[in-house]
Amino acid sequence: MFGFIQRLIGTLSVSRKLVLIYVLDLSAVIFVSSILINEKFIAIDFARKEIAGNAYISAVRDIILPIRAPAPDGGAERVLDAEREHGRALGSHDLALQLADKLRLAEKQPDPTPWRAQRLAPAMQALVTRIGNHSSLILDPDLDSYYTMSLVVLRFPELFDVAARLAEKALAVRLANSAEIRRQRQTEYLIVEGRLDALTHNMASDYAEAVAAGDSALKRALDPSRGRLLAAIEALRTAARREALSQSDGDSEPEIRKGEAAP
Repeated sequence: MFGFIQRLIGTLSVSRKLVLIYVLDLSAVIFVSSILINEKFIAIDFARKEIAGNAYISAVRDIILPIRAPAPDGGAERVLDAEREHGRALGSHDLALQLADKLRLAEKQPDPTPWRAQRLAPAMQALVTRIGNHSSLILDPDLDSYYTMSLVVLRFPELFDVAARLAEKALAVRLANSAEIRRQRQTEYLIVEGRLDALTHNMASDYAEAVAAGDSALKRALDPSRGRLLAAIEALRTAARREALSQSDGDSEPEIRKGEAAP
């Protein structure tokens, strides 16, 4: 086959050989250019998905927060509007419907803040996780924006859930009607507080890595919110601990304090 091609080329005139060389060179240029153009389209599509995911998560945040409100006004319809606008390619339709159902229930049956937040947290976390995965936010290749993504997509939704559980467990201690139940609920409270400690450590690490990988502008943008958030978490922990661990009878509180001091 190779010999046949050599003989065929040998029969061509000089001008035709030059045309053949030109065509082969041009085909190589076209092939490489098509690969580069395709990569650019992939990058553009990646960025568009990230923009849609970021806008969707921002919409969910504005609907759910602040949790002190008795219930988000028209929150269910706003979630579905956000799904129609941003979630077309994210596979989030069913999860958006579940969150909308939870919001409608919250509007019909207002609960105190911790219980309302606990009702909403699982559906909200599932939706944000799906948005993060299918919008490519979870695959962010840049370190500074990767750790910022980790905070927004992973840490903050978990914090919403853990903060609500911490408040709920602290209030449950106060409502206990016997020393045995109180001790049991104090144990449950300390387990949740341990989750909060681990989560706070992970959040502080993400903030530190984002700032280390970014520039001074990113540090100036993140530092104020980081300080306010960590201070708010500590204030919540202090208030919840006072509520949960000052309601003890007999020697139950010294046992809990002793357990806290253990390595």
